[in-house]
Amino acid sequence: MAYIGRQNLGGAYRQLDDISSGFDGSDTTHTMQVNSANVTVGDVNQIILSLGGVIQKPGTDFTVSGSVLTFTTAPASNTIFFAVLLGSDNGGTVTPTDGSVTSDKLVGNLVTPGTLDVNGQELILDADADTSITADTDDQVDIKIGGNDTIVVKTQGSTPLMQINAGASNNNLYIASTDATSGISLSDNGGSINLATTSSGAFRVMTGGDASSAADNSAISMLIDSTGAVTMPLQPAFHVHPASDQTNFNQGQTVAIVFGTERFDLNGDFASNTFTAPVTGKYRFDVSIRIKAMSTEDSATYYYWSLVTSNRSYYNLASVNELGSGSGSFTFSGSVLADMDASDTASVTIIMGGTSGSSPSDISADSYFSGNLVC
Repeated sequence: MAYIGRQNLGGAYRQLDDISSGFDGSDTTHTMQVNSANVTVGDVNQIILSLGGVIQKPGTDFTVSGSVLTFTTAPASNTIFFAVLLGSDNGGTVTPTDGSVTSDKLVGNLVTPGTLDVNGQELILDADADTSITADTDDQVDIKIGGNDTIVVKTQGSTPLMQINAGASNNNLYIASTDATSGISLSDNGGSINLATTSSGAFRVMTGGDASSAADNSAISMLIDSTGAVTMPLQPAFHVHPASDQTNFNQGQTVAIVFGTERFDLNGDFASNTFTAPVTGKYRFDVSIRIKAMSTEDSATYYYWSLVTSNRSYYNLASVNELGSGSGSFTFSGSVLADMDASDTASVTIIMGGTSGSSPSDISADSYFSGNLVC
């Protein structure tokens, strides 16, 4: 006749070590061991247990959790104990109880039949447990290498953002995308490079500022708009002119021209009538001087202005003999491509030449001095 009833559990049947030495009438918990090694069961019904010759009912008279055996009533001293573990530790064909399967029971390549939910717990990747993946913050994944959050994938509001940290907190790579801008930002020791396109289709290169902020346009060094036009808002460039006529300079006198009004000074390099080169390079300068109240009637024969730089001076001379004594003013101008080292300066002076006794001349407010970094 075929066997009728519950299928026998597979695996070895083992007698648990005697724990009666720990019975004292008050202690209800004891550790299950076989040959002095802890053992676990997947289900309390895998144990046949006798106290003082009386079989105990699983789940009522005693329970198990891992390798811990808990009696409902603490056994009295000198109570005889006997127990047999039925089948294998994993419970044989019996479904393991919740929380009873430990990592020691897992081996080989593991395949989950569905979604694996780690619920914000850290997934350790290396032997010393300092390289891991975790999502303990809502909508943020941290990849830790050597104990440091090296790669962070998250959202800032509605902005997707991937941040790769390189040592110090300000040495980072940001890859971001929003409705306003998308691109890559690199940050290094307080400076940054931002490569991004805006909602209007413009492309920007940013140095300095906050590379992780799509809204920070304070340090755009180059902007290419949707038409292809290129602007460089931080490129050194200036244009200045006198705030008013500079009057009464005399023959033989070297006069520094006072440029009291700035039309623009993009990099803030012009001050006190002097341009200071912020970087080493080749700079183009344009000078235009209009002379008023000319001294031709008093033997003024020429004027010349000098562009004085730290490396050398450049001159532009104009003879006024042919203008005649009735002329009231004239303008002479010129340009220079000058080599400048960082912190070199450039300024403009003027001299009126001729015989002694020439009457004073004036420099018109229409004069100007401009320059920019070429390369």
